[in-house]
Amino acid sequence: MPKALRADLHRRFAAWLGEHGSALVELDELLGYHLGQACRYGAELGMPLDRVLRHVADGEPVPMMRLLQAEGFVTGEVAPEEALAYLSALGDPLRVERFHFDRTWTRHQGAQIAHDKAHRRAGRALTLPARYLLVVRVLSGWMNILAQLDCTVAVRGLARQWLPGFAMPTDDSPAAGH
Repeated sequence: MPKALRADLHRRFAAWLGEHGSALVELDELLGYHLGQACRYGAELGMPLDRVLRHVADGEPVPMMRLLQAEGFVTGEVAPEEALAYLSALGDPLRVERFHFDRTWTRHQGAQIAHDKAHRRAGRALTLPARYLLVVRVLSGWMNILAQLDCTVAVRGLARQWLPGFAMPTDDSPAAGH
């Protein structure tokens, strides 16, 4: 059974226990165990956003789209390839070992969104779930600050180090079967 499914089952069982298990003497121990297991599996897999970034960086539109849909990012009709193209700015720094951020790169990203009809259509079909607002806000702000500083950063290495879902193949990655 995939770790993501195991984590979800532990989380759901703990929620069910919380609602229906108040008479159990061992409720705290059971809740602690199942929430701990969900947390452990979740930490091993990373956040779904980690895996989305991995798929964006690796140019894998179909598994990326499955994760986006599962996490509530997709609210309209958009082809996986169009969504991948729209999110390509997030993947640019992750595709190479060292990425140079500068204002030219930032202007190019803005121009694509402003002038490319496919980008605008994809943007209208995607949304940002509230639970990801802070993470994406920090990520985009960080990228813009680095562009203002005109600097080179080993972003892919940082992602491998700090994002478990980016660092290792997951059950939804083509590399997982190898």
